[in-house]
Amino acid sequence: MAEEIVFLGRDNTNDFQFKAENSQGTLVAWPLDEIVDDGYGENIGMNATEMRAIFNVGLDSEVTITSTDSDAGAITWAKAGYDVGEIRFDFTAVQEANLVSGLYELTMVVYDADNTDGIIWNKEGFPIRVKSV
Repeated sequence: MAEEIVFLGRDNTNDFQFKAENSQGTLVAWPLDEIVDDGYGENIGMNATEMRAIFNVGLDSEVTITSTDSDAGAITWAKAGYDVGEIRFDFTAVQEANLVSGLYELTMVVYDADNTDGIIWNKEGFPIRVKSV
């Protein structure tokens, strides 16, 4: 995956779309605010109640940003105008989390009533470059 760039102290958002395979093995946008039939008799989706962005700083260190409100906060999802599975990060909060310029591996964890320990969405993580401009 290409490196995503986060600009500290700026109004830029970083937008992503969660996708997963349906029962037929096709990669589809994954609903975060409802459970729906995938058209083949299998349910897909979830009713996300919390999202965590975990910035891996080193082997034994991480910085976590948590959002429990899909409409406000550092991580938003399922808002009017969003595509299915779309999440948006307002990473101005990373300054408050003591992140500094550098390259990190980001892991997303999504929670709902059925997954109280959370689901790691991107098992491999993806590269995030934090810049102070």
